[in-house]
Parts: sequence; C-alpha cells; structure tokens
Amino acid sequence: RRTQDIPNCCGNRKCEEGEDLCSCSADCNEKCEGSVEFKLPGEKLQTAKYFQWGCASNASKTSKGCIIRYNPIEIDPRTEYHEITKDGLVMGITIEYDLPLVINQRMIQVEIQLKDYDKEKIKLPAAINEIRFMDKNLVLGRLRNIQSSKRGFTSINSYLQVQVPLTYSMQIPEEQRQISIEIDYQAIKLKKVKSLDSEGKQITDAYNQPVYAYLEDGALISKDKKSLNNKIYFLDPNYNELKIDFSQD
Repeated sequence: RRTQDIPNCCGNRKCEEGEDLCSCSADCNEKCEGSVEFKLPGEKLQTAKYFQWGCASNASKTSKGCIIRYNPIEIDPRTEYHEITKDGLVMGITIEYDLPLVINQRMIQVEIQLKDYDKEKIKLPAAINEIRFMDKNLVLGRLRNIQSSKRGFTSINSYLQVQVPLTYSMQIPEEQRQISIEIDYQAIKLKKVKSLDSEGKQITDAYNQPVYAYLEDGALISKDKKSLNNKIYFLDPNYNELKIDFSQD
C-alpha cells in the first residue's frame, strides 16, 4: 500500500525548514548541545564560557526549539569593600554583584557609609550625587541625583544603599571587562581663620594657644574612583537579537 508524506509536518521523515531536534526529533537528528561559538567581522572565532546550545522548554512542532541559553546555577555572588579617604572624608564602599552579570536584568548593589570626617575641613551634610561603573571611558551604568546637598550624610555612620543598573549595549553575547566605580560627592568646605577680640588681637585659650574659628567657604564638589578586584563577565539576555555570526565555518 502506497503512503504519501505530508509536507511541513513532523513525522514525514524530512527535517524541513523550521524544524530541529528539539521541535521534531522524529525527523531531525542534528545535535543541540555544547558551547556556543561566535565571531565578529574580522575577528577570531570565540568559544563562550557561559552560553550553551540547548532545547527550549516550550519547543513545539511549529517552532524551532534549539536556542542559546546560559545556566543560572553558575551565578556566583561576590562582595567587595573599598574606602575613599579624600577631601577630609572617609567613606566605606561595599559593592555586591554577580559573576557573571546579566545586563538589563541584574543590578550592582552599592552601600556607602560615612566612617569619619575632618571637622576642621568639612561641614556636614555630605551628599552622594552620582555613581558610575566604568571601563576606562565607557559608561556601563550610572545612577544620578542620589542625594541632594541638604539630604546627605548628617553624622558618622550615616549610610545609603542603592542599586545601579547596567544598560550599555554589548556587541557579543558575553564579554569580560575590568571595571571601576566612580562616585561624585559634595560637602561644605571650611576655612580656618584667627579668632580676634574687639581690638583685633588674637584670642588665646587657657594654655595661651591661639584660638581659631572655622567658617563656611563654599561647596566642595569632588569625585573618586576605585577598581573592582575581579574581572566581570557580562552576559546579554538579548543575544538572539544581535547580528552576530554564530557559524562554525
């Protein structure tokens, strides 16, 4: 008895366009596993560290199911501590992030605490204006207008916690970068002046030492930068939308 195969139908013994091992194993036998390899024009073929080929959980007979994906089990949380000691301020910086870090999904958590300040140089409040994560001159993510000049740190041990989004555009599904954190801050500068009596003479204390006053001298606007200890792998969850050559020629 003669049978007729129905075209574009799983089970017709032909691996047709739109089918693969995941959506129709009866017709297709090409493997869907192993590390992803990719290349940009003019560059060497690269093997991904975190991306693998695998079947999508929602693969069907009408759509391809072999996709590029990463295993979230491999996510490794990290914490670093740094200190800024500058301009009469001492601030502790605690940074928490994932390795690898998925851009546009995961954020970097930053806690900044005022540890100490020089009362002869600085008057509180001290405010954090902006936090940036950089790779040299490339801005990977930033958070602006964090504290106003009147709502900053008002005492030692004051702190803030924020999450900084990473929103830069990647050209490849994953890449490794050495990044740094840059923090813009401000406070009130003080200047040291002699305390004079009504006759214009220097006032002295009980030990005959000169007495000084500390007057406001405008705003201190400054910044500091610290490099993170680890190189960070960044992953782009929109890899399927990138115009990358994933061929293995």
